Amino acid sequence: MSSDNGRSVVGAAALGVLIGGAIGALAGILFAPASGQQTRRRIREKSAEIKDSAVDLVDEGRARVEDFIDESRDRIGDFIRESRSEFRDLTAKVRDAVDEGKRAYSRRRDELSDDSEEEPEDEAEDQGAPQASPSDEALST
Repeated sequence: MSSDNGRSVVGAAALGVLIGGAIGALAGILFAPASGQQTRRRIREKSAEIKDSAVDLVDEGRARVEDFIDESRDRIGDFIRESRSEFRDLTAKVRDAVDEGKRAYSRRRDELSDDSEEEPEDEAEDQGAPQASPSDEALST
């Protein structure tokens, strides 16, 4: 960005030099001793020079703007491509994490169902009813 500021300063300085030169040339022509016809001819010549310089300056500015636009398009395109690639990578990572979570859930569910099948029937029935602990019996008496 600092190079863009440098360009605008250079462009402003060039414009200032151009305008200053034009004013100086015009003042020199008007105040120099010459006939009216010569003065008008000099003014026409200097006007044509100033016009040519202004056209060149505008063309240079236009070229800089076009270069800036092209460079910006390239940068934006690169940014979009990189963003899409990163998005695909992150999506794949999230998908992998979700799949791993599903597999872990299935394994744990299978482990728990296997454990419940291995318990004897008596213990399974006893687990359904709450049992008093020895400390509970001491409190009730």
